Amino acid sequence: MITLDDRNELEQAAAPEQEERFTIDTPEKANWALKTMKRERRPDDIYIDIAQKDIAEHEREIARLRDEIARRNVARCDREANLIAGLRQFVETSEDRRETKTQYAFDLPAGKLVLTKPKRDYRPDRAKLLAFVKASAPQYVKVEEDVKWGELKKTLKIAGDVAVMDTGEVVEGVEIVDVPAEFKII
Repeated sequence: MITLDDRNELEQAAAPEQEERFTIDTPEKANWALKTMKRERRPDDIYIDIAQKDIAEHEREIARLRDEIARRNVARCDREANLIAGLRQFVETSEDRRETKTQYAFDLPAGKLVLTKPKRDYRPDRAKLLAFVKASAPQYVKVEEDVKWGELKKTLKIAGDVAVMDTGEVVEGVEIVDVPAEFKII
């Protein structure tokens, strides 16, 4: 049993200003020391536990929000893909669209819909084309020995699956490719 003198001694030992060391020499003093240490540690542990629970709750909320945002983005992309397909079909079938040699266009207050027409285009093989142009049309060779493709292209015609010059000569080094229609929202 702790007496009043023991208790005073214990309280004095707990005070940090005292230079005198507290001596634990009885089971009662040891038990009191343990309870004091636990009581002093408890508030810090409680704050840490509360903070860790808050962090875990926030992490769950962040994960939930990320999932929700991902679902919204997938749904938005699906909606936009359907809208784009609908807009393209509208331009393809509308009688009020503007038509040029290369495209269909429809002007709206919110923007412009443009559908390029499919076409055949040139895909030059520069090495083969340069050899051909050196021999057959040197005026289209650049000084650094490259084809003046922009100028040469203006003189070419597509004949079946080959490029032909104005003279009727088949141009080697140019492949004819089919370019699909392109749809733009401007």
